[in-house]
Amino acid sequence: MQTSFAGSVEQDRAPQMGTAIGAALGTVVGPWIGDHPWLFVPALEVGGVTVYRANGPKAAYAWIPGGVTALMVTYEAHSLASIRATASFAALRITEVAVGTLACLLVASVFHFGPKWYRKNRAPLHASNARAAVLTPPLESVRPTRMLLGLQAALSSPILGSLTYVMHQPGFVQAMVTAIAVLIVPPGLAADSTRQQVMEKMVQRVAGYLLAGMLGVALLPLMRG
Repeated sequence: MQTSFAGSVEQDRAPQMGTAIGAALGTVVGPWIGDHPWLFVPALEVGGVTVYRANGPKAAYAWIPGGVTALMVTYEAHSLASIRATASFAALRITEVAVGTLACLLVASVFHFGPKWYRKNRAPLHASNARAAVLTPPLESVRPTRMLLGLQAALSSPILGSLTYVMHQPGFVQAMVTAIAVLIVPPGLAADSTRQQVMEKMVQRVAGYLLAGMLGVALLPLMRG
């Protein structure tokens, strides 16, 4: 969601495009390598590429859902055991992202066209009809910062994948999303300033999950099964 309708359209286009590409890649590659840890774990290096590109200036937001979806579908393929089932899972992922982005566009259009109609039909003739400025994409982060964060993601993602196969951890996808999300920092940040930003995001993410989990458990008796 952006402050302008044009900005929202541009921003919503990126995750849908990235998710579709990632889902297609995972559908093709997943059935071949998803059930082979010695192939899948090295493939997790794409997490480093995702973080590197997501901290850049071009189509940054497309890389996050794209990389995550590609790895998610590839991993799920090892339990789905068929190309058709993998393709169905990938299609569901695309649908989820599409529903979310379309909901954002619907709300953005109401807040864009609603006031525009009001100014045209109700507001005084001298009211300003200036268009909202479209948000410009952030400036590119310095290259050493992107390289450092990309390397950290490239190291952490295979570790998570290895632990998943060895310990049969069911939460691989959420762990991978967290590992990538905490390494997305504000643009233009110097490499020696990233540690504090990443640590703050880690602490906030853990605190948020703990509080949400405690709240969910506390509300369970009210659900009555």
